[in-house]
Amino acid sequence: MDDIKMIGLKDASDATSSLPANCGMYYSIHYDLLDGQVLVREHADGNNYTSFASKSIIGVGLTAEHMSESRIAETVREAVQALPPLRRERLRQGLSQTELAQKSGVNIRQIQRVELGESDAGNLTAKNLLAIADALGVELRRLL
Repeated sequence: MDDIKMIGLKDASDATSSLPANCGMYYSIHYDLLDGQVLVREHADGNNYTSFASKSIIGVGLTAEHMSESRIAETVREAVQALPPLRRERLRQGLSQTELAQKSGVNIRQIQRVELGESDAGNLTAKNLLAIADALGVELRRLL
């Protein structure tokens, strides 16, 4: 995904370098789809994943060891690429499913089914698919 800007990789990598081996501390790595910022949070245990108020931030990994800038970038790319295209584009716009449904006029359940993989975006009617693409301000093919 060439359109991912990796802002903050050095800082994220530096943050994980201070982690002593077997200390019981973990770092969760997050990525903001809106501004390309990589975020790192320190946790006392490996099950504690940070939640953010922003709808555009996704969790991409949890580590108990140092990660290089290139490894963090690769982890972020893999996580973003694994998102269903509709969800990825919705998050990039900072919209909730409800907001996208209201903006596009498409039933929220249809949006949820596509994002959960229960249905393929190509199975939406052309009218609904175009409405979603217009609401997100993206080319239709980015949703397929």
